[in-house]
Amino acid sequence: MTIRLLPVLLLSSACAQTTGYYERHEDEWWEGQTAVQGMLGALSLDHDIEFETESTDEPGNTAETSIGTLPLIGIAGQLPLAGRNVDIGFEAGIIFSWARDNAKAVSTGNGTVLVRVDNDLYLTDIFVGIFVSRVLADKVRVYIGAGPMMVFGQLDADIEEETFEDRHDSDSDFGAGGYVRGGLEFRLPDGSFLGFGIRAFKSDLDFDDDLGDHDLSGVQGMLTFTTGF
Repeated sequence: MTIRLLPVLLLSSACAQTTGYYERHEDEWWEGQTAVQGMLGALSLDHDIEFETESTDEPGNTAETSIGTLPLIGIAGQLPLAGRNVDIGFEAGIIFSWARDNAKAVSTGNGTVLVRVDNDLYLTDIFVGIFVSRVLADKVRVYIGAGPMMVFGQLDADIEEETFEDRHDSDSDFGAGGYVRGGLEFRLPDGSFLGFGIRAFKSDLDFDDDLGDHDLSGVQGMLTFTTGF
């Protein structure tokens, strides 16, 4: 009889330990600690950034590239100043985005490729703001944040021409602006949170040779993983 009951006892013990594990972590929230958040997603610009590279052989014949969507990866920290399960405090983070597009210009006379161009755009987004977050029923975390930001943009162009030496052009600039964001996350068994967020921003960049003064605005959608530190 004892042998027959052994699997039941083992199963009951495992269930009790698992239940206790969840109960211990359900009540945990990082009161007074910094919430560290990893972000992975994509940036969609309100207006595509367009570049034009003119052929030296046939002025007016240009290779045009356009960048409107960029993948992103980032990290942020939220430092609560008061509250338990309702936190108000400061947040800061950094987000990296990048994209490439290529194009060519073809002679209208004989179809010869006059110029080929590969454009690489890199954006580094640094932000600091104020956030409010709340944990609902010890299982769901919601938050909003807003504040100023600064964007550093780097544009690299590799240009090949039919009758001229290949060249590399580069330009960079800083732009200032602001952001607002929000998110929804669900508690995992270990007490951390997994969810998604949306962030809207507006800034400006000034690539002198290629863009002129260009408004940079868009929406970022991302998966988030948050834990206490």
